[in-house]
Amino acid sequence: MSITYDPVSLAYQGAISIGYEGTNDVEEMYRFYEEASSEDLSNIQVTFLPCVENNEDSHSLINFDPIHKLQEGKYHKVPTMITYADTNYKPNITESFAKPPDNMADLMPNNLEFNSGVIQEKVGQIIKEFYFGNDIYITEDLDQAYFEYSYDVFIEYPVLKFAMLYAGNGPHMVYLMQFTQGTDTSTISNILDSLYKDYDGDIVLERAQTLWQNFIKIGDPTPLTTSLIPDIWQPVAIDKRDTKAIASIQMLHFEGTTLRGSPPPKNQRVLFWDNIYSKFYRSHIVTEIEKTEELYDDGTDV
Repeated sequence: MSITYDPVSLAYQGAISIGYEGTNDVEEMYRFYEEASSEDLSNIQVTFLPCVENNEDSHSLINFDPIHKLQEGKYHKVPTMITYADTNYKPNITESFAKPPDNMADLMPNNLEFNSGVIQEKVGQIIKEFYFGNDIYITEDLDQAYFEYSYDVFIEYPVLKFAMLYAGNGPHMVYLMQFTQGTDTSTISNILDSLYKDYDGDIVLERAQTLWQNFIKIGDPTPLTTSLIPDIWQPVAIDKRDTKAIASIQMLHFEGTTLRGSPPPKNQRVLFWDNIYSKFYRSHIVTEIEKTEELYDDGTDV
């Protein structure tokens, strides 16, 4: 889940972008947004994200750190199927990324926290060496390095970590799948070819539908093997004593017409990030502040 650490600053930046001239007082900004036109609101360039709220009232949506809640196991548990996509698409990097980053700290996730700039710089250097090695200046290698870094940070590690935490707190089954198209779909032409000229497409679709239907009906995507689905999709099983459990997490790899169960193929990269986050994860700290019910007691429906 993407959550902001500084919602007031985001709200202030967004308000300024549409003509706000007030302070960063929460109530003052609330009144401004309440009176803003839908056209102005749609023109805001700032990306708003949910936040962990400091107050707890009838309007609160999130009043705890989601990671801590998963670790505690205090939530309603249901069988879950998690699917995420791998891809063969490698974007062409822009001119600003035509060389390895000079300062890796500028590209590091904002949910990492360091006690000092020295530690941040050292961790950044470790990350840079892990992905970029020494003096990569070949365009194809740079493309691959930036792509792998972005994919690991924004997709693979968060998905695997969530699956691991969710599966580790109860008897409910969690099924994890990585889906790979198997062909390059980076252009409209290739996408259309994969939809209309790929003769294996019917098999892929039938397999996916069967897995989902079985899970919806009985909570198990592969109750038995068939000619269509010859492998059993094993649920995620976690040994909490294993500090490297995320590197051996079981998942189904659905690649073209091939199904196979195995740990993440890039498990060393996943373990690399798990080591970093275990030491430097930036928690959402909830502090006590004045209740905000009065903001909504003006008769306005919110």
